[in-house]
Amino acid sequence: MRKKTQPKGELITVDGSKESQTYQMAEYFAQLVAEKTEQIKSKPRKTITFKDFAHLYICDYAFPHKKTWLWDKKRLERYVIPIFGERLVHTINAEDIVSFHAQMARTPCLANRLVEVLSKMFRLAQQWGYWPEHRKIPTEKCVKAFREDSRDRFVNREEMQRLGAAINRLQSMDARCAFWLYILTALRKNELLSLRWDDIDFASSELRVGVTKNGLPHHLPISPEAMALFNQLEKRGEFVFPGRNPGESRTTLNKSWDRVRKEARLTDIRLHDLRRTAGAWLAKAGTPVLLIGRVLNHKTVDSTMVYARFANDDVREAVNRLGKELNSFIGVDIDSVDRSTRDSVPVNSFEETTDEVASPMASQQTAVPKNAAVQIRGADQIVVEAKILIALRQGGSTKKAFYRKIGGCFRINASELDRILNEMIQRQLIESYSEEESWNVVRYRISPQ
Repeated sequence: MRKKTQPKGELITVDGSKESQTYQMAEYFAQLVAEKTEQIKSKPRKTITFKDFAHLYICDYAFPHKKTWLWDKKRLERYVIPIFGERLVHTINAEDIVSFHAQMARTPCLANRLVEVLSKMFRLAQQWGYWPEHRKIPTEKCVKAFREDSRDRFVNREEMQRLGAAINRLQSMDARCAFWLYILTALRKNELLSLRWDDIDFASSELRVGVTKNGLPHHLPISPEAMALFNQLEKRGEFVFPGRNPGESRTTLNKSWDRVRKEARLTDIRLHDLRRTAGAWLAKAGTPVLLIGRVLNHKTVDSTMVYARFANDDVREAVNRLGKELNSFIGVDIDSVDRSTRDSVPVNSFEETTDEVASPMASQQTAVPKNAAVQIRGADQIVVEAKILIALRQGGSTKKAFYRKIGGCFRINASELDRILNEMIQRQLIESYSEEESWNVVRYRISPQ
């Protein structure tokens, strides 16, 4: 049930000027926070709990120095304080941090960020005298960060037709314009929703974002399509997208976005993917990487290089030229290859097949029969064995798990994979075993050295 909040309007002060009630409430809560901070600092340092120190961290460090202080506060209150809140700061050890990190394995990115925040907190605790100087802080060289896979989801042309139709069916003019402007301007969510009308120069078709994520101001030319959308919006205050309360901007469009995703049947698309879509479409149009970085306001080229893989036309021309140069030595007839009828093995398929020769009818249908007995030798077998060992280290222990890791890289069937596994067992790289509860399933593990 939604909590009832006190209405926030405008109050008339003694001198007759208007003052937002939000600022008065902010001053009141700031006074309460200051009183609590002084109360915590008056306690003996050895009696400070983690919950109290988290309050000091937010007030004395995160709020003055970090733009993401609110993220730190909310995540500490939701994930960390329920576990360490009542513990004394100096009693938390490395085992506690490692255990906490392991419990967050389902959200690896969040787990790594929280450990980074905890590491900074304990370094500050040592500087401020809440942690003994002679003791090693519990987060130092004890937690191995989870692997983080960068997200590369963007909207393609076929999906854009459905997404655009769903956006245009929205009743809210603000929501419709905001979603299109996400793509046309490639701004981040907070940068777009906090835009002021003064930030838009209608004469020169430019906008200026004062403080961005990377700390640099962003001057961006506006396309005629984006200018048309800005002109459709009604001016109802200083912000382009005003919030419910006077003097505040809108902070979220979650309800409208969920409705759009559902109607477009694109439930895996996130709002930030619209910004990534702008970068991907620019790359596909042949825009140089440095220019894409300027549009997206990236501070370093490394952040923009993720979009370089979308521009494959030059790469395709290069490898085609290489093929033509070597074709006289290879002697392959490329005109006889029918790519449309080529059948590949599904990634998750793992059916036992025989090594019988395919029938003439089957050979006419597919250039390479499905689950053909392809023999892996030499360097290719070394790569397959390496993938098997990686799968074992990551928790996979069955042939099906190995096949998922190998994916569609090699066209091998069950018998060929059995041969490779048996050779690895003979060379004492791995060993096979069966568990009591599932004795009929053969599992593998790395042989002890």
